Amino acid sequence: MDKLTWEKLTEVFGFIEAEVLQSFLQANEVPVELLREAGTPSTYAFTMDEMSRVDVYVPKDKLERARDLLVLFNTPPDEEEPK
Repeated sequence: MDKLTWEKLTEVFGFIEAEVLQSFLQANEVPVELLREAGTPSTYAFTMDEMSRVDVYVPKDKLERARDLLVLFNTPPDEEEPK
């Protein structure tokens, strides 16, 4: 990953959340690179991985689109009113 062409979008805690966000962004045509806090997978996948920080990077030319999508990703869907 070239730091001159990629920009940090956000950080999340836990690789599962990072992968879901990555899939969402890629489905909307935004390439994504994930960088774990230590740079390597956790040995303790069910304990430590939930707490590890993952930085999410996108190409600089897609940053504004990615920010808009991040807001959408973090906004809960409207709850349907009971009939």
